[in-house]
Amino acid sequence: MIQLKLPNWAQGLFLTRLVVAIQAWFEQVESWVNWPLQQLDVRTCHPDLLEAIAYQRYVRPIKGESIDLYRLRIHTAFLNAQDAGTTSGLKRILERLGIEVVGVSEKIPGRHWAIVEIEISDASFSQHGSVLQEIMSAYGRLCRTYEMKVNSQLKMNVRVGAARFISRTVIAK
Repeated sequence: MIQLKLPNWAQGLFLTRLVVAIQAWFEQVESWVNWPLQQLDVRTCHPDLLEAIAYQRYVRPIKGESIDLYRLRIHTAFLNAQDAGTTSGLKRILERLGIEVVGVSEKIPGRHWAIVEIEISDASFSQHGSVLQEIMSAYGRLCRTYEMKVNSQLKMNVRVGAARFISRTVIAK
C-alpha cells in the first residue's frame, strides 16, 4: 500500500489524524479488492469455493478423505491428468499426493499381462487405504487390473545359540 504524505505546508494535528484515517480506509478497501484473488489458491480458499474449483477440475470428494488430501488432489489435478495412464505416471501421482510408493511392477512373469502390482508402505496404506481405490480408478488404465501389495517392515532381534534335538523322518506307503 502507498503511504500517504502531507506536504510540509499542510502540517498539523488535525491533518495528520485525517491522513491516518484515510490510510486505514484505503488499506481496508485494498483488502476487499484482494480477497477474490486470494480465493483462487486452492490450498487456502473457502470450502464452498473449493467445491466449485473441484467441479471445474473434475475432482470428486472421496469418503474418508482428509480435507488436506482433497485440496492437494484439486491443486495437482492438471498434472495428475497428464500423468494418468502410465505406470510411471501413476507412481508420480501417488508421490505427489504424499502416498509412499515402494515399487510398481507390470507384466509380472507367470501372471496375466494386464496386472499391475503397486507396492505401498504399510503406513501409507493405513492412512490412505480408502482413497487408493478411487485414485486407481480415476488415474489408472481401464484395461489394467491394479493390485495393492503392502510392504511392512518388522524389526526383530534373533539370538543364535546351540540346541540339541533329534530328527527322524518316517515315510508311509
